[in-house]
Amino acid sequence: DHGNAMVGARNPLAPPLAIEWDGETATATGTLGPAYEGPPHHVHGGIIAAVLDQVAGSVPARLGKPGLTAYLNTTYRRPTLLGRELVCSAWVERVDGWKTFVRGDIRDDQGRVTAEVEALFVVPRWAREHVSTPAADAIDVPSAGEETPGSSTP
Repeated sequence: DHGNAMVGARNPLAPPLAIEWDGETATATGTLGPAYEGPPHHVHGGIIAAVLDQVAGSVPARLGKPGLTAYLNTTYRRPTLLGRELVCSAWVERVDGWKTFVRGDIRDDQGRVTAEVEALFVVPRWAREHVSTPAADAIDVPSAGEETPGSSTP
């Protein structure tokens, strides 16, 4: 586990994101409570963008191209209420070399889109020599007792 601001046990304020996979589509279901409030009774827009970035960013990592966010265009369709089950999904739109274009959305407990994202993730030049095989991301952290390839247990 690492100290990612959006996932992981090291951050007590990380949103409850457990990403599941259906092919190349990532889906995280969870409820955001008062710690994520912006306008009264609503999720802060920055948190919405951060959740979309985390889920969308897991898609290229799953493809073996863990890139940095080049852009994250977020469109807010309706207010996102606190305390409701939300479903955030992201999928590959297209891949062009070291670039992965991803789309996604957040839906409320009635299936209505509250926010949409169009994002580009790029594997930077300095990292390309290290990305010949899929690499782990926060989505891929082994369970307790499992070893990551290439790691050693003290």
